[in-house]
Amino acid sequence: MTPSIGLVRSIATRGIPVALLVLVCIIFGALSPRFLTATNFRNVLVQSSSVGILATGMTIVLLTGGIDLSVGSAMFISAAIAG
Repeated sequence: MTPSIGLVRSIATRGIPVALLVLVCIIFGALSPRFLTATNFRNVLVQSSSVGILATGMTIVLLTGGIDLSVGSAMFISAAIAG
């Protein structure tokens, strides 16, 4: 029995990004001894938290059917003004 093309494509689209993330973490962990530390992971989480909050809000907007793409530009304009 051969697996269907759809099943293979589904596994590949879910598995390849995760495998690439693991591969990149292994490579950078081997290149830098400070990459796989708790401090680095905390810094990455702190720096990406604003994008995560924005993505959560945009997900709710898109699920309700309102397509509003101006939120991202408003965030970057406010970041530029704050900077």
